[in-house]
Parts: sequence; C-alpha cells; structure tokens
Amino acid sequence: MQSAEELRRLLEKLDRIERLASSRLDGRAKERALREVERARSAVQKVLGELRIDQYDLAVALNKSADSVLRTFSRLDPSDRGAVEEAVWRLHVFSNYVAASYYDFSSRLTHVRRAYRLYVLAAVLAMILTPIFLRAGFLMLGIYVFALLVSIHAFRSRRKLGPLIAAALLPLILFISIIGLRYAVYALTTPSEIERIIEVAGFSMQTAYVVVGAILAVSAAALVLAVYSMYVIYRSMDAFV
Repeated sequence: MQSAEELRRLLEKLDRIERLASSRLDGRAKERALREVERARSAVQKVLGELRIDQYDLAVALNKSADSVLRTFSRLDPSDRGAVEEAVWRLHVFSNYVAASYYDFSSRLTHVRRAYRLYVLAAVLAMILTPIFLRAGFLMLGIYVFALLVSIHAFRSRRKLGPLIAAALLPLILFISIIGLRYAVYALTTPSEIERIIEVAGFSMQTAYVVVGAILAVSAAALVLAVYSMYVIYRSMDAFV
C-alpha cells in the first residue's frame, strides 16, 4: 500500500521532532513534548501493524503536518516561553490527528460510527418514554433534542464535543430507561395496575398488556443500547480530535 511508505516517512519525522524537542526544551515542556511524540509514534506503529485501508491522501496530509511541526521546532527560541507553549500545543494537536488516523487506516471508524448510531437510537427511544414518566414540557424536550443534534453534528466532524455531550445526556437516558423498566415489571405483575390503565386510557385488557409490553421492550432496548454504545465510544475517544 502506498500509504505504508508515507507512514514510515512519518516515523522518521517523528524521530527528528523528538531530537529537536530534547535539545531545545527542558522541564515540563520537554516532558509534554516527548510524551506527545511517543503517543504519535505508537499510533503510527499501530497503524502499520493493522493497516486495512490505503488512505494515501491522509498519510500525505499527516506528513505535511509533521513538516510544519518540524519547522516550528527548528525555528524555536527556547527563551521565548510563549513560543515554547505554542510549539508544544501544535505538537499536541498534531498528535491528536495522528492518533485519530488509526481509526481511518484500520477501518475501526466503521465500528465507532455504528456505536454512535445505536446511541442516537437509544436517545430517541428515551425521548419517546420521557412524556410518559416525566412531566417534561416542550422546553425540556427542546433542550434535549438540541443537545442531541449538536452532539450528532460534532460527531460527524470528529470533534470530542460529540461524545462529551453524549456522555452528559447518558444519565438522563439511563434514568428514564430504568423508570420505564421498573414500571413495566410492576404493571405486568400487578393486575390492579392493568385495571387502572384500562380505566384511565379506555384500553381493552389485551391492548393494555401490549402497551406495557412495548414500554418494557423500549426501556430495555434504550438501556442496553446506551450502555453498550457509550462503552464503545469511550474506548475510542482517540478517534476524535
């Protein structure tokens, strides 16, 4: 694959960046820079060991970014603390992109995207349950939907804001799902509750059981999908920059 050769060139440039950082920096700045170089090097080595998709353009782009970081460190004045901070920050951003590229080269990005789609499904299922168990007005539902849409947009842009918002919404999804499960189990094991549903909603007994069964299924699905998807996303945070 063409990208493999570009990635080997990238490893050589990382070695040069490491030498420059070692010679021009000291103290905490040096430690941070060397840590970022090692993180990027480990990601590239991992990609070379699991290369599945020939992302040549991406490999070239990473090399160009490495050239930019090299120029920054080669021109760096160690006595200028502001310039040192900026150089280390640029190296950190570059390291983030290198780490994220592993998911593009190894095809693991497909699994992350599938997990996020499952998370969105869990969020929608919880939103369906919300008016049943919480006195949620249009404002609360509007905020919930807005946060979910922002998360989806950020996820598509591969920004960490996407999974962070998803994590913030997770407790609400779990809370609603657990309430739904508890109620469904209670209703199915308590004939008087089924009778109350029939009286209040005007359902037949069969319809009442179908509704409670649907609540049970939706709640269980939302709970399982939310936990599973967030576990996968959490384990794949390097896929985001």
